[in-house]
Amino acid sequence: MPKINENLRIYERIFSLSGEAICLLDTNYNYQLVNPAYLKLINQESEQVISCSDDHL
Repeated sequence: MPKINENLRIYERIFSLSGEAICLLDTNYNYQLVNPAYLKLINQESEQVISCSDDHL
């Protein structure tokens, strides 16, 4: 388990620090995760985006 947790922390850091806009949508096209670059691109806060569908933004 320690290796899995370490890898998860690395992936979270890459996701958060990436200069590329990244989002994760579920099968209903609702936002599950967005990184800071994506929020900057759409000029929104994460609270306004998470669980919303793409057509509501």
